[in-house]
Amino acid sequence: MKENLKILIADEYETVSRITAIMLRNFYENSAIDFAKTGIDVIEMVEKNKYDLVLMDSCLPEMSGVEATRLLKAKKENRNLKILGMSIYQTNIYIDEFRGAGASGFIIKDKLNDYMKKATENLVSGSDFFIYI
Repeated sequence: MKENLKILIADEYETVSRITAIMLRNFYENSAIDFAKTGIDVIEMVEKNKYDLVLMDSCLPEMSGVEATRLLKAKKENRNLKILGMSIYQTNIYIDEFRGAGASGFIIKDKLNDYMKKATENLVSGSDFFIYI
């Protein structure tokens, strides 16, 4: 498995983004991690950079994570982009919305510590990761 990943974390709350980055660095210590706070930022950053993995919050300002995922995956050059949807809301609605938008996985934020490694390993290796509640 590739250890030097280029990762984008999209969350409007800097504290959540930083904690997520710390967790990711436990598994991929030499990876480059960028941060986005809005759905528009995500679109712009993906257009300018080649990411191996995007962790996308469902409720981003300006454009939801689901809509940003849909727009990104609609572009031919992003078809292989791995997107892991995230939400604090424990509902299958977001899982279904992210899956329908083209995401490769979904995780509830309060389960990040339990499933982050498995979820990211699955996505990077080409498998999906969805856990229904």
